[in-house]
Amino acid sequence: MGASFRLSLLFVAFVAAVAGIGTGRAVAGVEYCGATVAAQPVGGRGDASSAVYALVFSADNPRAVSGSATLHTDGGYFSVDFKDVPIVAHTEHYRAPWVTFTREHDYSDYVFVKFPKPVTMVASWISNASVANDPASGWDGAVHSCPAYDAATPAKKHAATLAVRTDPTPAPSVANAQTAFLSAQPTAAPARPQCTTPFADATVKKPVAPNWPMGYNIRRNMTTLVRVRISPEGTIDDAAVFLPTGVSVFDDAAVAAARAATYTARRSLCVNVPGDYLYRVQWNAR
Repeated sequence: MGASFRLSLLFVAFVAAVAGIGTGRAVAGVEYCGATVAAQPVGGRGDASSAVYALVFSADNPRAVSGSATLHTDGGYFSVDFKDVPIVAHTEHYRAPWVTFTREHDYSDYVFVKFPKPVTMVASWISNASVANDPASGWDGAVHSCPAYDAATPAKKHAATLAVRTDPTPAPSVANAQTAFLSAQPTAAPARPQCTTPFADATVKKPVAPNWPMGYNIRRNMTTLVRVRISPEGTIDDAAVFLPTGVSVFDDAAVAAARAATYTARRSLCVNVPGDYLYRVQWNAR
């Protein structure tokens, strides 16, 4: 293989954010909660402080979700209760230099929440949830607790350097709010044991280089991104193409390499929690 490919790795915690990238339906098969939540400031840019945030709830299938979310801000911790938020299928279109593709991704409309004063978001996660209208998920009915699985870290920032969504979701605007604002209520910080490193991203311990597909040559460089779902024990729960080359034998080889690698779990509040790792394989022309 020599210099014919370059393997590089970068972390994202996923990832069920609004503009996820992949092929076909979003990665399914393993869910750690009935939904994930991402928070975006309204009226600001990037990490700007705001007293109003737009929440987007995502899942691996269409459903309705109720429960509570924890919002960690620079002004402390807040809790937000939500009820019967519909998560529906959206078909998204993407373009990379080597391929165009679509993906079905399931998420809600914007749900707006007000804070007592402007804050900057640090992390957001679902504390507990119940699911309706998705019996195949196994989540229907009973309320279940969720790990502190933050889906608001910048997965799409990394992916957007490789592929651009050609039909982006409009930015949130309170003028278009369809429902009453939720209220963010101050809450106590989660109990945490003492440890040296309370928060840490998932990491790869031993990367594995992919096998070049036999008999194939390519005229331009291509990239495969594989999203790997990692359990609190550091084992692989699932792996699937996040950004394709458009040539299945290369994408399959990248997934096989990602599955053969070993990882350390993500850590949140001094406890190992589920997390996602974006495993990147660069295929150079030859």
